[in-house]
Amino acid sequence: MAGKAQDPKFRRSLPRMRAELRDGRVPDLDALETTVRDGMLGSGARGCSRRSTPSFRPPPCPDCGRPMERHRRIGKTFPVRLGKVEIKRTQFRCRRCGGVRFPLDRALGLEGKAAAPGAESVCADAAGSDSYAEASRKLKNLAGVRVAKSMLQRRGARIGQEVQEFKRDARERKPPARRVLAGR
Repeated sequence: MAGKAQDPKFRRSLPRMRAELRDGRVPDLDALETTVRDGMLGSGARGCSRRSTPSFRPPPCPDCGRPMERHRRIGKTFPVRLGKVEIKRTQFRCRRCGGVRFPLDRALGLEGKAAAPGAESVCADAAGSDSYAEASRKLKNLAGVRVAKSMLQRRGARIGQEVQEFKRDARERKPPARRVLAGR
């Protein structure tokens, strides 16, 4: 579909912008930039969604060790640096204990997360310097990514927990023994 706008909002805005330019009116440059940015980012996100997903062999159940079976395909929508992406992923289920796994989530770094690692990084940067509500507004304005302030709060809490665990682990580790070299 080369040359055609993929984003519905972008597609609806083009005729109005063309008419403004044709009639000699000055278009709203901010609206034009935002529409073009959102259209480009949306096209990139849709391109990521359409990429073929790898096929995974049934993993062993982490709870009981038995092989899991393919159960069904389920869609998941999550934010990435380019906007929102929807992927279809295979759910594996253990017949014995009922455990459920999504190998694609693990492979993409999404297991137990609401956003892709790149989007989480951008969210952490935004939330680190502003209130969660202000960070959410800035992400929408600057990157075209809609992220709820509650997600930013959860991500901030998780980062804080990871920092505490890192510090605890560093305290518990003994420093490497120093070697005394002969003659010194």
